[in-house]
Amino acid sequence: FTPKQMEQLETIVTAAVAVKKDYERLQSMNPVIENEKLREEVYQKTNENYKLKNENKELRSENRDLKDLIGDLRHEVGLLYQSAKDFVKERTEGVRAVKNVFKELVDKVRERNPGSEFERLYKREKARERDRGMER
Repeated sequence: FTPKQMEQLETIVTAAVAVKKDYERLQSMNPVIENEKLREEVYQKTNENYKLKNENKELRSENRDLKDLIGDLRHEVGLLYQSAKDFVKERTEGVRAVKNVFKELVDKVRERNPGSEFERLYKREKARERDRGMER
C-alpha cells in the first residue's frame, strides 16, 4: 500500500468504528424509554419556560408600578420644593435674603440626602437663572 492508500484506509476504518459504536448504542437502547425521557425533558422545559414568562410578566408590572410611583414622588417633591420656596419668600425680606435662606435650606436637605430630587430641582432652577442672565 502507498502512504496515500494507507491514509484512505485509516479514514475508512475510523468511520466504520464510529458507525459500529453508534449501531451498538442504538441496539442497546429502548426507543420507547428514550422517547419517554425526551417527552419528560420537553415537559420540564415547557413548564420552566411558562414559569419564567409569568415571572417576567409580574416583574414588568411591578416595574411599571414603581415607575409610576417614582413619577408621583417626583411631582410631590416638586410641590414641596415650590411650597418651601414660597414659605421662605413670605417670611424673608429682600431677594438676596430669600436666596440665601433658601440655599441654606437646600444645603440642610443635601446633608441628610445628597443627590435628592429637592437638590436636583434647586440646581436646575439655578441653571435656568444663569441662562436667563446670559440671554440679556
